Amino acid sequence: MVVQVTVESMMRPAMQRSLAILILAVAAAPAAAQSAVPVACSASSQSSSHLRILERWIDDVWGRGRTDLVEELVRPVYVRHELDSTRTVTAAAYAAEISAVRRALPGVRFDIHDCAAIGDRLWVRWTMTGVSAATGATVRRMGMQAYRIEAGKLAETWMLMPPTDATWPENATSGATLPAVPTVRTDRPSGPAEQPSNVVLADAHTFVIRDPETQVPYRIYLALPHGYTEGSKRYRTLYVLDADATFALATQAYRLLRVDPAMPDLLLVGIGYDLEGAARRSRRNQDLTPTRLVSDTATGQGAAFLRSLANVIVPAVDSLYRTDRSDRAIFGHSLGALFALYALFERPELFQRYVVSSPSLWWDDAVVLRYERRFAERARNLPGSIFMAVGSEEPADMRAWFQPFADSLASRRYPDLRFTAVVLPNETHLSAPATAFTRGLRTIYR
Repeated sequence: MVVQVTVESMMRPAMQRSLAILILAVAAAPAAAQSAVPVACSASSQSSSHLRILERWIDDVWGRGRTDLVEELVRPVYVRHELDSTRTVTAAAYAAEISAVRRALPGVRFDIHDCAAIGDRLWVRWTMTGVSAATGATVRRMGMQAYRIEAGKLAETWMLMPPTDATWPENATSGATLPAVPTVRTDRPSGPAEQPSNVVLADAHTFVIRDPETQVPYRIYLALPHGYTEGSKRYRTLYVLDADATFALATQAYRLLRVDPAMPDLLLVGIGYDLEGAARRSRRNQDLTPTRLVSDTATGQGAAFLRSLANVIVPAVDSLYRTDRSDRAIFGHSLGALFALYALFERPELFQRYVVSSPSLWWDDAVVLRYERRFAERARNLPGSIFMAVGSEEPADMRAWFQPFADSLASRRYPDLRFTAVVLPNETHLSAPATAFTRGLRTIYR
């Protein structure tokens, strides 16, 4: 399966978008050139191999059209950041894009002005020149990029492209030096007023991934644990459903809990949607419900979402980040909690820990109880840790099936299951998730 990841909001002209896609890894060189990498490109002794990756990319992949080498030089899932968007693509899909761009711009030439490799980072400044096969017009773009190298392959890039008609003040040369790095202000700006700015989560990333089967665009949020960039440790993951609404709360609550040494380091992964308004709400209702209601046909795509989670989202995260693939947890509230229980019985190997907040057990005449009973008929064990909670002040339909479900699951006496079910005093459906999340984490990781 090819995982195609894209950002729908990138609204460039077709040619400009093709050229942007072209620069996913480094830059290309003229096909006839021996090498466009300046001989004086600087590299620390431990990073000189990164320049060899650049040379192979230019000479073999672009110069000779060896797209069969893309998967050898690029990580299985590659992340590309621009000023206004992030795009992720598989190495296999990118190889196909390279072939398409080379057909659109035969003989495309990239001149490398300067480059450097330090640690796991590679910096490149380039100018691209080519002739459009469609119009015969000369196309010229310039850009700067930084790259992160992981396991000897290109894993991530950050790209800046000035306006289309911009040029560097000097021609491409061998041995040119890198431009000066702009100074970043750390003091408060002067002037009569300051412009408001967005608040962002520290050490948090986001990208969009599109399931090739369902074509649903999922926005993935990631919060890195402290010290992630300083070593090679692999981390447990906690997947957060309804992330568009809950990820910031979950991240900050976890980081406060992490002050206690008993709480392990976790990589938080939020699953939201690259959709707006009614479209996002509709998609959420479809994904988080395992069955379709006669009264609401825009539901019941839980099985497809579970496949997306198992076959697309989780493998992408595992490929991009250092994860412990044997220890995943999931947090869901309301319909998200219903889906977490559905996943528990349909794909019990996918997650090992569950925080289930105010599950919508009432859905489709308590269909999840039938899933629980069906699982018990075919299995004698259910390894894992589950914390389930509901607020004492929630609506009656949210509370009605809570105890019957808890009693049924507990009665199975699975030898390797740790199951805790609690009613949260004085909590409503909207206040319960914060309390359930913090108590749940303390329970499943003790």
